[in-house]
Amino acid sequence: MENLSPVTIDGKKYSGINSGLGSKVFRAVDISALQNEPGWIYDADGRVESWKLETVSESDGAMMFYGPRVEGAPFDDGTFDREILEKIIRTFQAIRDKNGDYRGFYSRSWFFLEDGRVLVLPVSLMEFIRKSENEKNRLTNWYPYNHPDKTDVSGMEFTAAVLAARLLSGKHPYAPLEEAEDNRNEQLRRPPLLEAGLQIPGIKTEIASLIDRSLKNEDCNLKEWTALLADWKTGGACRELNSAEKDEIDRKAAQFLEKGEKNRKRRQVWRRKSSLYIAVAAAFLFLGIMISGPVRKAMAPPVTMGLSPREVVEAYYSSFNTMDQELMEDCIDKDLGKREVGEITNLFVTSRVRMGYEGNSGFIRADEWVAAGKEPLEFGSSVYGVTDLEIHELGSGRFRAEYEKWMPGAPDDRDPSDTSPIPPYGTRVTDHLTLEEQNKGNWLIVERERTIVEIPYP
Repeated sequence: MENLSPVTIDGKKYSGINSGLGSKVFRAVDISALQNEPGWIYDADGRVESWKLETVSESDGAMMFYGPRVEGAPFDDGTFDREILEKIIRTFQAIRDKNGDYRGFYSRSWFFLEDGRVLVLPVSLMEFIRKSENEKNRLTNWYPYNHPDKTDVSGMEFTAAVLAARLLSGKHPYAPLEEAEDNRNEQLRRPPLLEAGLQIPGIKTEIASLIDRSLKNEDCNLKEWTALLADWKTGGACRELNSAEKDEIDRKAAQFLEKGEKNRKRRQVWRRKSSLYIAVAAAFLFLGIMISGPVRKAMAPPVTMGLSPREVVEAYYSSFNTMDQELMEDCIDKDLGKREVGEITNLFVTSRVRMGYEGNSGFIRADEWVAAGKEPLEFGSSVYGVTDLEIHELGSGRFRAEYEKWMPGAPDDRDPSDTSPIPPYGTRVTDHLTLEEQNKGNWLIVERERTIVEIPYP
């Protein structure tokens, strides 16, 4: 599939971005907003001009976005050379100098024009395409070039080092890249098993040093890369080695690789056991919550003490978004709310354990997700909570509440190898609630009649 194809429509010449995605995929996004954001063309002096999309259509089952005709070639591993690397780093510097929008190096976004300029395709459009295409494509176009924690301008030096090392050695500095996302991210956060001097025999010391420092995100900058490329152009990147020097480098490389392989196997064992540790941690946390709840209730007044009936209703629905088991228990009769209290407790435990091990809970609040326009989810993310809540007071402690509730979707019969996001499950809910004042003086939801209608997604 060509990234940018020459097309003539009604006698006018265009270059068309082939998204590779059908129109159904774009239903979840404002396609006009994507179309209104331009790409940018950078010249050798850092000057920039916009490349505006002019029309969009569906062709052969894929959405096409058309801009003015340009002539050139896409980024291609097969034709990648020092001159292309120089243009990329020059463009990186211009983007950084002009505070341009940059969200990582997606190779499908880069087009090298015949006149020497560089076209970077519209960022938001290409990011949507990247997140929506299959994992196999991302393993080629995205993951190899980007540090998992630095997909903004702070990751440009890392990308430059990956490209330079790949150009000089013929392979990725971390090869072979792990396929599982968590394993690959862990791999890219560490320095490669071999430093550049061992991966690329004969590489000049200053080039090896810059590659190593850039992969470690240590004391490096694009201007240093620009100066190095100028020296590389005139004096080359490597020196000739005699047989003794080659043998010594091979010996050292073999030692490091053997040690690295042992460490890799040790981490694999740990990862297999860590799932058991997570389960045990979750069980203890869940048990602690279950035990502490009754003890707390016996010794402390309800947290809803002093709230009006309406405020109790509001607190009940807010506890879904905050996953506040304690608050929900004090808002609703024990038997009536048993299922939902268990639901948010389980999700809370899962989120806390995942936060502890991965630094990310994996959950997005439903109200925040809807306010952001129901943006497509990334793999491993889920939506949970209540949004669009409307509460109507009916008198005598009775209320009608209308809202949307979103939950993590079920995988159903998906192929285990399918790593695309699982769509969330949404319902439109109407609750008729009755509250009564309790002996302690707090109000409690004691009756609930509920009707549910499923919401299609997207």
